[in-house]
Amino acid sequence: MIYSLSLSLTNKRLTLTTKLYNEVVEQYNVRVFRFLIKNVGNSEVCKDLLQETFMKLWEFKDRINPDSVKSWLFTTAYHAMLKQISEQKKFVMKDAAEINIEANTDNSFEDKQFFEHYLPLLPQVQRSILVLKDLEGYNYKEIGEMLNISDSQVKVYLFRARQKLRDMLEAQEIKG
Repeated sequence: MIYSLSLSLTNKRLTLTTKLYNEVVEQYNVRVFRFLIKNVGNSEVCKDLLQETFMKLWEFKDRINPDSVKSWLFTTAYHAMLKQISEQKKFVMKDAAEINIEANTDNSFEDKQFFEHYLPLLPQVQRSILVLKDLEGYNYKEIGEMLNISDSQVKVYLFRARQKLRDMLEAQEIKG
């Protein structure tokens, strides 16, 4: 959906107006949430990350060019997600010695179940790129802008992610 963003010039800077901010929230909140939920999995955590992302958008509204707001949102959500994951890992590492985690041995996987089970096993950047490209439909350039990496690096990470998933699927089929 192509959306017309109105601009307001203030001191020769592009800025988000209150009306434009509300339009951006309306247009992108579901997309950013979908991106977060596919990477994090916990809807409550994702709601917090989404709120944090849009709070930062409001906080920096005078510094953000409305033409690049989509990239800014996904980049900010991505960094908030990485920060949250990093903090979560600190607690998990402390508790890992005390908790005995049993592996899921269910061999009947459909596509959705496969992704839900194996997507978290990918490195974070590969997971994010796979979600943005294959599930959200963004192109290489858009993904590169969102994650602050080159288009060619996006392609490399995407190839590696797909290859790892393919290898996991083959291993699963051999077991089954």
